Amino acid sequence: MNLHPQLGKCVAAGVMMTSLSVSGALAATGPKVTHSYGTDPAQVLDSYSPSGSDHPILVYVHGGSWHVGSKDNKVDNKKEGLIGSEDYVLVSVEYRSGYDTNWEGQSADIRDAIDWVHDNASSIGGDDEQIFLIGHSSGAHMVALVAMDDDYGIREEIAGIALLDSGDYDVVGGYNHCSGSGCDKYDDFWDNYDTSAMADGSPVNHADDNTVAPTILIHRNTSFKIGQADDLNDAIVAGGQSNVEQYGTNDSHSDINEYIGASGYSYTTQVSDFFGDLVSGGGGSGTVLLEDGFENFNAEGWSTDGVVNSGQAYGGSNSWKCGNGDGYLISPNLDTSTATTIDITLYYRDHGIDDSDDVFLQFYDGSSYDNAVELGVSGTNNTWTVYSTTLDYASDPDYFATDFKLKVECSGIDLFENLRIDDVLVEID
Repeated sequence: MNLHPQLGKCVAAGVMMTSLSVSGALAATGPKVTHSYGTDPAQVLDSYSPSGSDHPILVYVHGGSWHVGSKDNKVDNKKEGLIGSEDYVLVSVEYRSGYDTNWEGQSADIRDAIDWVHDNASSIGGDDEQIFLIGHSSGAHMVALVAMDDDYGIREEIAGIALLDSGDYDVVGGYNHCSGSGCDKYDDFWDNYDTSAMADGSPVNHADDNTVAPTILIHRNTSFKIGQADDLNDAIVAGGQSNVEQYGTNDSHSDINEYIGASGYSYTTQVSDFFGDLVSGGGGSGTVLLEDGFENFNAEGWSTDGVVNSGQAYGGSNSWKCGNGDGYLISPNLDTSTATTIDITLYYRDHGIDDSDDVFLQFYDGSSYDNAVELGVSGTNNTWTVYSTTLDYASDPDYFATDFKLKVECSGIDLFENLRIDDVLVEID
């Protein structure tokens, strides 16, 4: 059996989420420190860092119809905790208003701020491999755009994304839906209502270019907001990322942003659990069955006719490579028989792989290998891409056995083309 194309999608529609029931204590951040990430007075960000080092980092991008708002907007509850019980660094980003720049300038600001966080993570007590993004309204649109369009060059810096109630994942659709004086927000900001610029700035048109980070979407239960979130969810899944959760609520647009982070708010639990499961890049916090960066091949007991070399590596010095012709990489038997979920993360890098090549990640169901995702054809050439998924016993019980295996199957690869695999991690809960 092949994996369902939307494995990992969880939609709760029509649910009133104003009840207050959060389990577990939330973590804290630290005092506010302001930093410049550019030369414009608006190009600043605030960090709130706890004591210690190597904490996960949550970058918050405020909304305000691209034109108003502030980095100080609704940060108090977010300082209460959004990555479970982990102490973490909160970063709140200021950026140039739509009165001062257009969509390209504003998205570049947010990209530059995230780059600054990545490059300066250790100086604010953070871990540059555990950067999570959260945006509300137009901030959610901008977060989705810069994290999903690979032209911004930061996709691999992001460990997880939370998007709160944007109506502009498809900006053209948002513009066509708009009525009244509020539609002025689309004017000069979108190059005088240029729908081609709006299309270029729409995350739905970029999310399926490559596998993006695991994403959680929260939106109001209106047909328009549901449709916008559905379209982005589908685009993300089409790009190969199956770890997507989506929730609808009858709470107001402002309440969603106001209360997320507050102890006792239902969606604080949803976001903190989602991010908490991704902390340390493991896609979960359970038992590690397999962790291999191919540094000491073949200590983990893979079966393969490919090669391990140091030509390229995501981490360390080596990666596994399949090149011209056919090749395979099969994990040892992994005992998943007592688990309820299997979390799988790996990195892959293609060089020239296209539709004429067949490179699949496969999962063993007890009798045959099922194609989970085709690797390489939708990726950016010569760029490392993360693939992450969670298998659930309720959906795919055949994968929960004493002899579960992963396989990378390569066939028909042309001369001078190759695909590499690195940093494979399998955990169970």
